[in-house]
Amino acid sequence: MIKKTGKGKELLLIILVGLSIVALWCGSGWYINRFIDSNYRGIVGDMFGAVNALFSGLAFAGLIYTITVQSKELKLQRESIDMQTQELSLQRKVIEMQTNELKQQHVETARSANQLQMQQKLMNYQIVLTTVNDLLKLKNEAIHNINTSDGHTQVTNRFHAWNRSNNYNDEQVLGELYKYKEVCFSTLQFVLENELSLKQLSNLKQIVKINFTKVERSTLTTLAKQETDEHRVYRIQLLESFDMVE
Repeated sequence: MIKKTGKGKELLLIILVGLSIVALWCGSGWYINRFIDSNYRGIVGDMFGAVNALFSGLAFAGLIYTITVQSKELKLQRESIDMQTQELSLQRKVIEMQTNELKQQHVETARSANQLQMQQKLMNYQIVLTTVNDLLKLKNEAIHNINTSDGHTQVTNRFHAWNRSNNYNDEQVLGELYKYKEVCFSTLQFVLENELSLKQLSNLKQIVKINFTKVERSTLTTLAKQETDEHRVYRIQLLESFDMVE
């Protein structure tokens, strides 16, 4: 069995009232023509005039009632719209708060990324500095191991002798000099190949330059000029980068 909704009941009631009015109107006409003498029908008609006034008044009352009900419905609709507007306003505020939180998280993430990047750069610089110190130790060990057959005992004298003439026949001396040369240029190349800030690179260049005496710089310049064309240009450029050309 199908249940009738509220709107269906109201429609049925309106139909029934309408049919009742039509039936009453038809019945009254039939009754007057059937049972009322024609001489008295005018009087009866006047009586129905009062009934018409009554129905007119009821119709007007119904109209007032309908207007009242519609006003209440409009008021309820307006209140519902106001509530929806407030809900939308609250939702907008919540979205704004979430947006601000996301912005703050983005700022914090960017700050953390910058801090991590700085830490990585600092760690990289420390690693490079440690490696450079180890290479400089190898360079100093190579100097210590250089022995000439003509009795030179001082490093300065050894390099002066090398600069004057590199016609040593002592394979040990030549081997140590070659080792020394390669360690020095490898150190310079290592510093330039690493990703360092300008300040870090400048500091490392100063550290490296301080660890080379003038005689060493002169010797490296001489050794670089004795290289083949390609290596000569490159190694002289390395020395120029560290302001070590003598």
